[in-house]
Amino acid sequence: MVKYHTVTVVAKEHIARGIQKYEGKIDDFLTTLSRNTGIQYTVYKFKDNRILLVLPNEVSAILYASEEVFYEHVDLSK
Repeated sequence: MVKYHTVTVVAKEHIARGIQKYEGKIDDFLTTLSRNTGIQYTVYKFKDNRILLVLPNEVSAILYASEEVFYEHVDLSK
């Protein structure tokens, strides 16, 4: 079993390659939730359940170890 850091900041140059390598797909539900709270991220879910929040213009991204960790760290209640 591979262990990941709970939350990792991803540099711009690694975003596209990571999405391709780990078969990330846009999660429409989480993207809509984040945008409804004023956070303009695009949210990807990887096959292994990690969540990637990509900032506008892909300047950076935040990788969460799982959907559960994502919900622990992001306040979507606004």
